[in-house]
Amino acid sequence: THAAPTLPQVYAYGARRWAVRDLYIHAGKYLLDMRAASRGLIDNCYIYNPFTGGACLRFQPGRTAGVPKGMGDIAFINCTAELEATAGRGGTEIIQVQQYSGSSAEDEVDPISFFGGHLNCDEMAASTVIKAIDAGWIEMNFFGTSISGWETALLNTTGSGGSPVGTATTILANTNFYGCNIWDELAGMDDVFILVVGALASARQHLTLRDCRVNFSGSPTADFLQLDIDTNGQCSVTVENCHIDNFTNMTFLHVVKGKPRVYLKGNSVSGPSTYGTYVTVDAGAPVIINDNYPNAFAGTFAGDHRPADPGNAGAIPVNYMVAYIPLVTAAAETRTLAAPQVVGQELTLYCKTFVGNCVVTCSTTVNETGNNTITFTATGQAVRFYSVEEGSNYRWRLAAVDGAALSTV
Repeated sequence: THAAPTLPQVYAYGARRWAVRDLYIHAGKYLLDMRAASRGLIDNCYIYNPFTGGACLRFQPGRTAGVPKGMGDIAFINCTAELEATAGRGGTEIIQVQQYSGSSAEDEVDPISFFGGHLNCDEMAASTVIKAIDAGWIEMNFFGTSISGWETALLNTTGSGGSPVGTATTILANTNFYGCNIWDELAGMDDVFILVVGALASARQHLTLRDCRVNFSGSPTADFLQLDIDTNGQCSVTVENCHIDNFTNMTFLHVVKGKPRVYLKGNSVSGPSTYGTYVTVDAGAPVIINDNYPNAFAGTFAGDHRPADPGNAGAIPVNYMVAYIPLVTAAAETRTLAAPQVVGQELTLYCKTFVGNCVVTCSTTVNETGNNTITFTATGQAVRFYSVEEGSNYRWRLAAVDGAALSTV
């Protein structure tokens, strides 16, 4: 225990092949401080209650003269890291990432992995589970870890400062959660995942959640995914085979700006009868590929490959990898079809019920002839599309046409 609130408890500086086992570590600014460290094992430790401005765990990627190259290949096995809300020493972060002063960016980074264990913010005010402070490069994996009790965010890459070249950039390049139990009971919880990608062409972040159970019993008014992506930045998010409980007042996806790519597959929700908002877009054009269980998010989450006909003058949805849409007319009607969002999408349109012609106008050409309009004049007529790239643009191409007429407008 350090009385001075500025010192770390355990300090791994350029360490290689090191281990910390069966320790109770507490009452320092950074309880376990790792600078350019790699090939480490932290096993069965309890890491608890840092001082103000500190964190239970600090990772400092980077490189300077005399420090071995590389950061990562560090494993945490059945460790608990906690803050204390009632009588804490002021620390508000479980994990802090901060490139150490005077170093250059590190480009040889192995993953930092957590197996089991518990990361708990204890519902502490302004608390964050993983906070990115400044530039660097780290990859993190969580396998079967319980994560709970934050107020500000589970993952926040907003940062507080610039990168070595003076432009805010990413820190946690890849953050992956597999089979984790994630929950928060705070009604005042701010958000869950906040990803901010700066202006560097190399700036990128990738977030994956697979086979996780997520529960928000406090019914907070918050964002599950908040993405703020600069024009040059890259961001992809995959949420697959996850179950979300008590999704009442939340917004699942909030795109502040940019064009992140979001892939959603096999997810489900349960809880109250009133669900939250599916997507809010402030500025940008996100690529959202939906492939989820039926009725998730009260039907706004794409489900069983059969989205509804949008009706007269409606826009046919293009946020499915595979979709079959039956067209039903009550008179002469129109539809519009936007460009596909990625390569490999498939779309089948067919006339199920015919009263009047249905004219579908596509924003791209649908063949090399240059046609962009399809007219359905009888039941049973059908067309099938697949998506391709043409230069920097995505375009639909017709795989089959049965009965419908093609034209150009």
